[in-house]
Amino acid sequence: MVRLFSIRTIRIAAIAIFLPVASLPALAQTSPATYFQPIDCGSWVTPLNRSHAVAYKFWLSAYLSGRNQERVSRGDSDVLNGLKTPQFYLWMDNYCRAHPLQSVADGGEELWFSLLPK
Repeated sequence: MVRLFSIRTIRIAAIAIFLPVASLPALAQTSPATYFQPIDCGSWVTPLNRSHAVAYKFWLSAYLSGRNQERVSRGDSDVLNGLKTPQFYLWMDNYCRAHPLQSVADGGEELWFSLLPK
């Protein structure tokens, strides 16, 4: 099995992704609305540092893997079979350069739907 990320990198990415979520209960006490700040494509193209870049790529890989697992568990085809993660990252690079004000989540969703059989 090819290891895409080291355990240390995955831990750093998980912390970078989930640390802001830990502060949500405190925000909920002061705000009636749910707080979520999506990552914009500008941040994907020019991340603050390597840890952010790894976290964004980790999120995209996990998102696509989760959507694919959901699909396969329903008996549908495995749309990620034979594809490589660098292909997804390149697709997202191009998407984010073309749509810098869109969120990475929007790009991930568009990528997912582009992979589905027509």
